[in-house]
Amino acid sequence: MINQHSLKMEEQIMYMHAFQNTTVGMAMVSLDGRVIKCNKAVSTILGYTEEELTNISFSNYTHKEDIQRSYKVINESLEGLRDSYQIEKRFIHKNGEIVWGLLNVTLIRDAEGDPLYFLSQLNDISDKKETEEKLREMGKQFQLITDNSLDKISKHALNGDYTYVSPACVNLLGYTQDELIGVSPLDLCHPDDIAVLEKHLTIVLNQGEFHKLTFRMKLKSGEYRWFESAGKGIIGENGQVTEILTFTRDITHRKSVEERLRLNEKRYKSLFENNPDMCFIVDLQGNYTSINKSFEKITGYTYKEIVQDGINFRFLIEKEDLKKVEKHFAGAVAGNVQRYEASGINKQGRAIILDVVNAPIMINNEVVGVYGIAKDISKQKAAEAALKQAKTQLESFIDNNVDPILIFNKNGKLLKVNEAFETTYGWSREEIIGQDHLHLELIPEKYTEKVKINLDTLKSGAKFKGIKSKRKTRDGDILDVDISGFPTEDEKGELNGWAITLRDVTEAKLAEEVLRNSEKLSVAGQLAAGIAHEIRNPMTAIKGFIQLMNRDKEFSSRLKYFDIILKEISRIELIISELLILAKPQDVRVTQADITSLIEEVAVLLQTQAILNNVTIETEFENNAQLIFCEKNQIKQVCINFIKNAIEAMPKGGLLRIKVSNVNDKGINIQFIDQGFGIPSNLLKKLGEPFYTTKEKGTGLGFMVSKKIIENHGGSLTVQSEENKGTTVEVFLPLQRSSEVDTNTHNLMEN
Repeated sequence: MINQHSLKMEEQIMYMHAFQNTTVGMAMVSLDGRVIKCNKAVSTILGYTEEELTNISFSNYTHKEDIQRSYKVINESLEGLRDSYQIEKRFIHKNGEIVWGLLNVTLIRDAEGDPLYFLSQLNDISDKKETEEKLREMGKQFQLITDNSLDKISKHALNGDYTYVSPACVNLLGYTQDELIGVSPLDLCHPDDIAVLEKHLTIVLNQGEFHKLTFRMKLKSGEYRWFESAGKGIIGENGQVTEILTFTRDITHRKSVEERLRLNEKRYKSLFENNPDMCFIVDLQGNYTSINKSFEKITGYTYKEIVQDGINFRFLIEKEDLKKVEKHFAGAVAGNVQRYEASGINKQGRAIILDVVNAPIMINNEVVGVYGIAKDISKQKAAEAALKQAKTQLESFIDNNVDPILIFNKNGKLLKVNEAFETTYGWSREEIIGQDHLHLELIPEKYTEKVKINLDTLKSGAKFKGIKSKRKTRDGDILDVDISGFPTEDEKGELNGWAITLRDVTEAKLAEEVLRNSEKLSVAGQLAAGIAHEIRNPMTAIKGFIQLMNRDKEFSSRLKYFDIILKEISRIELIISELLILAKPQDVRVTQADITSLIEEVAVLLQTQAILNNVTIETEFENNAQLIFCEKNQIKQVCINFIKNAIEAMPKGGLLRIKVSNVNDKGINIQFIDQGFGIPSNLLKKLGEPFYTTKEKGTGLGFMVSKKIIENHGGSLTVQSEENKGTTVEVFLPLQRSSEVDTNTHNLMEN
């Protein structure tokens, strides 16, 4: 036999285990409202530990609005009016939050029936109460919307009969709510629209909803009006539609407007249909109601695919442009004409760029739709892109061109210069942009008239090339330039300005000048050869006859005159030989000669010419003997040329000083210092050029030949002069024989 005491103990253990581990809050509460014992669930729900709960009354954690109700049921239990009670009440969690609880309380009595304690069960129903509150709020909002909606909101049984209608039915149909309950909409529907209504009733039963059903209903007054409905099935627990909810609005006015719109559309159909651009009409929701042939051709869609199938304009717009198009559509619906560019998509998926105009369609001052014209500008945009690329390439060509380039507008204002201009002329873009063509500082004043002529050429639409002129830099330097210009045109082919290219040909001109001098030397050589040849022939004959006469005893008494004549003829022959240096230099012999003796001989020779011109010749030698390696006759010719030049430079007389001095044991300096009229500084640099001379009847050959002789001897020549004060010609000749002298002499013979 099982020990009864053991069984009782086991039952108590099981009871305590269940008490502690149940998810329902369990507590023994004293008659004064303090917890005697409770499980973990109570602590979890209220946030207090069991020890904390034993030291406070239930009123400390009961919501103040529920305390009186709690005391009432407690007192009724203590008075024997009830043994237990169930109550929903709010508790205050230890953290201050409100907790909704479902409290089941049983009063435990002793054997005599006296109350011992309360046994309480507590369930947390906060989530349930929150859901109920939300549902109540939603119900209130739904009722508020339903009662105040201008559209009729209704519920229907599965056969279509009204089970509920909103107050708006009075204004829309003229019936009260009670008059419509239990009535089928089919009984109020226009006979021609009953089939459509039945069809959509079947759709909502099978598919759960339908959209945009339009039909006519008879009002209580007997009048028929157009309505638009949308319906949705209310699904029950079995997954089937148990009730139908519909939303209905009066669209009679809209239908009237649409009808008038169709009439207007017929009126302008020819213009609409035959327009080469895309023409279309959309309703206020953006659905196409009409399109023309160009629309079909450009998009690739048919009328059926666009209009009959109910395509919305949003379907044909590139995603990135959709917000922009919707903004302009809203602007047209608001009554404002809109123009914009957008990318559409044709049926093949290719992007087309459109220039779109949207205009509101207004009837009785009300917008009822949007009319649109869209021009396909894809090719134009591609051309613009190509033009932009070409412009970029042109600007790159201009900016990187080695020649300075200036761009002007049609009014002659400077718009642009390239880097080559800044580098060549010194002005920055900021300094020169905006200046007038005729007032640019780089144009020398004397060239202004030529610039005007060139400008007239450009304005006439013609161009010019390679005009020689001069331009001035910011530093004042004058550059030789070749100028080219051409007019520029806008996209319509109209003159909008011109471009100027300034090619610096200064160095090219210098090279050309050198070439011309070379040509002059060639001509001078040919001329010298001709002159020498023509003079040498008669001089040979004269010399021969003089020699014959010298043998004749009849003339022996005048022998000294023959010697002088022969000597002078020999000198003339020598001069002719020296003249031939220009054409075919003669064979010369370099020897060591005394320069002082050579100069004295020349001075004596020219003394008579000096006296006739009232000129005094003075010589000054640093040493009595100055030996140099030279071709004696050539150096003598140099001295003759410079002394004669000095005498001719002093027509009123004066002093000619000839000074010879050593230069650091390397050579000698010979200075011819006159007191003549001098040479202007701007003409000094031209000395030595073929046929250039300061004399009225000179040829310029004397100085040129002298300079060449000195250079061929390894020497140098410098000229210093001051107007009205005189000229100093300084010749340097080396003392030692050098390879340069031999080489130059050899070159003279070879040339």
